[in-house]
Parts: sequence; structure tokens; C-alpha cells
Amino acid sequence: MHAALYLEIAAVRHAFEPSLIQATWDRIIERLEEEGALTERRRSSKPVTPPPAPSPTPTPAMQPGFHSGWGTTPNSLTTRAAILAIQGGADGKWLENPENGFPYFAAPATNFLMSPGDYQTADAAWSAVRSLDDAAVDTFMILCSHYIANRAHTRDGLAFATPDDVLSQRGIAKHKRAYKPEHREEAAQTILTLGTITVEGHRDGFEPTGRKGKSKRVRVTLEGKLLEISLKARQQTLSDDLAPIPGTDKAAGFWYRLGPWAQGFLGADGAAQLAQASQAILRYHAKNQRHQKRIGWYLVWIFRINRGAQRFQVRTPVSYTHLTLPTNRE
Repeated sequence: MHAALYLEIAAVRHAFEPSLIQATWDRIIERLEEEGALTERRRSSKPVTPPPAPSPTPTPAMQPGFHSGWGTTPNSLTTRAAILAIQGGADGKWLENPENGFPYFAAPATNFLMSPGDYQTADAAWSAVRSLDDAAVDTFMILCSHYIANRAHTRDGLAFATPDDVLSQRGIAKHKRAYKPEHREEAAQTILTLGTITVEGHRDGFEPTGRKGKSKRVRVTLEGKLLEISLKARQQTLSDDLAPIPGTDKAAGFWYRLGPWAQGFLGADGAAQLAQASQAILRYHAKNQRHQKRIGWYLVWIFRINRGAQRFQVRTPVSYTHLTLPTNRE
């Protein structure tokens, strides 16, 4: 094509006709433009090679919080108030904030809030509160125990938990070697809901006085989330968190840590605020065996308080009889 154009230009120049030169030049421009457009179409019609697929994300190695039938759980006053707040969702114990209509739960020295920063409307916040029940308490205690078992071995002090971790420690049966999607969705949604609860209040703590082995009691202000789920996990949709990890049949999970309320028992001086809980409590049915489950958590608190005694007594509110149990967990 280019050779023919050159011959045509040479012939026109030889004739020295200005009008003919201009017309020929216009045709040359049109042909060059057509050739450029054709080339561009040919380029765009070439098959596009897709980018390489990302390598499968490895599942972090985490120790289960509850293993061999037992788990280490927090047993501070704030922890007990949090359990009452979560149980109070289904019990209708949350109150309405007269200023904005959002729900809150009042406990001694501590309040639990559903803030407008996490829910666009008060109705959405109330719907989340009503989803809290004794099964959510189990999820909360599993995440606490899971964090205590793994926080010292992970980046940024975060622990990684999946819906499958929660379901397995609760004793939920699998369906064809995997958990049902609705069970995974329920566990994941409970984790996200727990991550929207704000804790406000104060607790008593201790700080060194400068003398060897001496400390003094101080009042510590609390403000923060019950669970601090990583920002990346909170920005993902729920379906992303439920999708299996590439190359596995396990659901993706959440990087998280316990909020500021937990710092009192996570330090070196907080061992006295930890207790050993039986995994059998998690395996009681959340509705049909609700009373057995709540008595189980109550006995965990009593066990921690009376851990130095040989035997202790519990006065039951129903029959006012005494139940004597050995403090040795075995």
C-alpha cells in the first residue's frame, strides 16, 4: 500500500497540477487514518491473557481455645457483665437511649452500647440486640479463650478465628464433612455483631508504687469495642468471610483481639482473673438447656472465687439447698 502511494505522489508532482496534488494528499491522509484504525482494531481483537490467579492464602496455625475438654476464660467483673449483656438481648433487658433511641445495657460500673457508628438506624441496632442469646455467649467465650491461647504467637497481638472454629468447639455436627452454610453464616454474623458492641465504664486495677513488690489500687477508665475486629475484615462483606479459603473446605475468618476492657487480666498481674471452664457448658443446647448452660457459667465464676478452698457451697435460688462440689476440676 505504501509503494502505491509513493508512485501516486511522484506522478502528481511530475504533472505539477496544484489541485491534483491537494486531492491526492487528502486521499493519502484518509488511507493512513483507515490503516491506523484497522491496526487498532486488530490489536484490540487479540485475546487478552488473564492475570495469574493469586496463590491460596495459608490458614494460620491457631490452637483451639477449648481443648481436652477445658478452656481458659476471663473471669473479671467486666466479663461477667458482658455475659449478662449478651444474655439480656434475648431476655429483653436492654434499654432505649432517650436521646437517639439506640439500645444500651446498664451493668454495675459498665455500660454496653450499640452505637450509630455501626448501625444506620436504631431499628437495625435493636434487631442486632435481639439476635444475642446464650449461643452468642458461647461464641464470645470461645473467642476469649481462643485469643488467650494464641495472642502471644501472632502478629500485632491478633488472633485468627473462623466460623468453623466456633462451631467445632460448640460441638455442632458437620453435614457431609463440612458445616452447613446457614450454621457458618449464623456464627459469622454473631462474631460481627459482638464486634459492634461498645464497652464504657471503669474497673479497678493495680499499678506499681516504686517499692519492691508493692502496688496500689487505681481506677481505670474503659472505652472501646468488646471485640476489635481488624479493619480489613470489617470492610469485607459477610459472603466474603463465609467463602472457603482457596484450596480448602474451611471458611475464611477474622483477625481480632479483645478490647480495652480485657487488658486488666491479660497482663502479668491478671492471672487471678482467669478461670478454667468446661467445654461441656458449650455443648448444652442454647434454648432447650439454657438453665443448665447458665448454671455452668455461674459455677465457673464460683470456682475461680473459691479456687483456694478445698470445697465450697453454692446456695441455689430455687430450693435453697446447698450443693457441695470439690474445687479440683478433675
